[in-house]
Amino acid sequence: EQVCVAASAVDAIDVLEVAGRWIMDTGCRHDLISEKEAETLRHVRTEVEPLPFSTAGGRTQSTEMVPLRVVTFCRSSAGIANAYIMNSTPAVLSIGKRVNWHGCSFIWLRGFLPAMVTHEHRIVIFDFQNDIPYFTRRSAKWSEDQNEAAKKAGAAASKGMGKLANSDA
Repeated sequence: EQVCVAASAVDAIDVLEVAGRWIMDTGCRHDLISEKEAETLRHVRTEVEPLPFSTAGGRTQSTEMVPLRVVTFCRSSAGIANAYIMNSTPAVLSIGKRVNWHGCSFIWLRGFLPAMVTHEHRIVIFDFQNDIPYFTRRSAKWSEDQNEAAKKAGAAASKGMGKLANSDA
């Protein structure tokens, strides 16, 4: 059974209930969600200090966020997703935030699926399309069996060590 370590995340809504596909982004340091996807979450939206963003469409800012959780990552603080609400954006989960602040590692070996290893050594597999990794219901399902997840990622993780598959095979 997965247990969230942060009390604020316990009652939060799972990201896959809000959007079925989340970009796993190395270019954004914050989790993001569109106004349209956050529309039904008015009861949990929180006002925040204006946070500026530089986007492909120019400079903008977010003044609201919604606390969500990623059940598949939930054994760690990496499962907390404080998604900033933007007028128009794909759903985004920040890889950099999870690596630098939550003790995760991101790996994508040639010939295997992209994956994140949580600080508890849990492997989370990501789907990908057009060279972009996504967290989806299918990838959450793939991550349930850790032996299968290790095969799909080409990597195994245990306390104190990691092992990579030969990706040239």
